[in-house]
Amino acid sequence: MKVIIDDQLLTVEQARLVLFSPPLVPVKLKKQDITHTKVYKQFRLDVLSRDEFACTSCGQIGGRLEVHHIKKKSKFPEIACDVDNGVTLCYECHVQLHGGSWSWIYE
Repeated sequence: MKVIIDDQLLTVEQARLVLFSPPLVPVKLKKQDITHTKVYKQFRLDVLSRDEFACTSCGQIGGRLEVHHIKKKSKFPEIACDVDNGVTLCYECHVQLHGGSWSWIYE
């Protein structure tokens, strides 16, 4: 069975991952947070689809997948929703990429 979400044809499992995955780690941004906008949700879905719902670092399929910005959205807001600026990572690889801690967010 296939499901269409925002004009993307997905398997039921892929749809569950997109719709029910835990959100990205809460981030307090000084500027307006775009993560809840329709454009950002489409960006996230497009990156996950392009990467076939698998972590590009370790290859994990499904589970807690997150979209990492190659260039920080706070420093490069003009490309924050550019698919070429996103990459799919599992939670563990995402934390490892950021030095094993999310404390950098609050600096």
